[in-house]
Amino acid sequence: MTAKISIIIVHYETPDLLERMLESIFDSNDFEDGLFYEVIIVNNGGDLSRIDNNRCSDSLQIIETKQNLGYARGVNLGVNHSSSDLLILANADLVFHNHSLKHMVDALINYDIVGPQFYWDLNCKIYLPPTESSSLSYSLLKVLSKKNRFFDRRMQKVYWKQVSNHIFGLQPILSRQLSGACLALRRSCWNRVGPFDANFMLYFEEVDWLIRANKKGCTSAYLPNVRVTHFFNQSSKKQKQSNIWFDESALYFSIKHHSIFRNWINNLIMELGTPLAIENNSVWIRHKNSSISEFLPLPLPDYDLLPQNSYYLEASIFISFIPAATIPVSGDVLTSEWVLPHEIWDNLEPSKYYFRLVNSKREKVLPYD
Repeated sequence: MTAKISIIIVHYETPDLLERMLESIFDSNDFEDGLFYEVIIVNNGGDLSRIDNNRCSDSLQIIETKQNLGYARGVNLGVNHSSSDLLILANADLVFHNHSLKHMVDALINYDIVGPQFYWDLNCKIYLPPTESSSLSYSLLKVLSKKNRFFDRRMQKVYWKQVSNHIFGLQPILSRQLSGACLALRRSCWNRVGPFDANFMLYFEEVDWLIRANKKGCTSAYLPNVRVTHFFNQSSKKQKQSNIWFDESALYFSIKHHSIFRNWINNLIMELGTPLAIENNSVWIRHKNSSISEFLPLPLPDYDLLPQNSYYLEASIFISFIPAATIPVSGDVLTSEWVLPHEIWDNLEPSKYYFRLVNSKREKVLPYD
C-alpha cells in the first residue's frame, strides 16, 4: 500500500522521550513499503534539544505555541498544518514497534478511526488497559462500587470483561474505548466530526470526540495486534496542574454528556455516606519517592498456583485496581521474585502503587502457607 500520513505529536515531555519516539518513527521499516510521512510537532513547552535536524529536516515541521495550549488545541493546530488524508494523533511519550504504523494505516481501509494496544514496557509484556467506558451506566456502577461490596464485585466483573475482550483479542473489535495518546484516522472523518473540543485542557478530549464521531456514523476499532509502548503518567509528572485539569475536564464532560443525571448522581453519592473500606491483605504496596531508587521485588514464588489456570499480575495507582496494567503470569515469571522494569519505575512520579495477583475471574489470589 502506498500512502502518505501526517503524524501529529503534541509535545510537553522531556527530550529523551521525544527523541526515543522520533527514532521509532524514522527507524521503522514500514516506510520501505511505500509509506510516506510528515511529522508535525506542536511544541506546548517541551524540550526540543535532542532533535536531529540533519536527519529529519525534510519530513519534520515544528510549531512553537509559546505556551501550553492543552492537548486538544495542540492537536487541532497540528491537523490544520497537516497535508495528508491519513492522520495519526499522538502524545510524545510513545514508542512505535515494528510495523505498528503500517498496520494502523492498513486498518483505515476498513475503519474511520483505529487505536493500538498499548504496553507499559519496551518488551511489550505489560498490557495497558483500554480507556474506560464513558457510558452513564458504567459511571454510575463505578460510583456505587466505592460504597457497597455487591456493586464492587459487579464493577470488577464488568471492568475485567471489557479489558480482556480488548487486550487479549486476536482481531480488531469495534470500540470507542480508544486512547487519545494515539489515534489513527481519515481526514474525511475529522472533517465530518470537527476538531477536538478546546474546552478540554487535558483528559477526556478524545472520549468526547469519539462519542461525537460515533453519532456521525464513523466506525472506530481497537487493534490488539498493533503494539505501541506508552510511558503514561509523564504528562502529570511534567504538568503540576494535571490533577486540576483532570477534575475540570471530568466535570465538563459530565455536564456535556450526562447533564440530566449529574445532580441526581451527586445526591446519591452524598446519601451513600463514606467510601467502602477495601481490604488490602492480598495487595502489595510500593512507595516511589526520592529516597527509594529500587523497586522492592514481589514474592511470586510464595504462591501455589495451579498450572491449568490463568493468572495475572495487576498494577495500579488505585487500590480498587480500576484501571490497572495487566501482566499475564507464566511459569518462568513464578520462578523468581518479580520487579517492575527500571524503564517504568525510574520515570514514575512519587506516589503509592498497588500490585496484586488474580485469577482468570479476577479473584484475588492469596499467598500459599
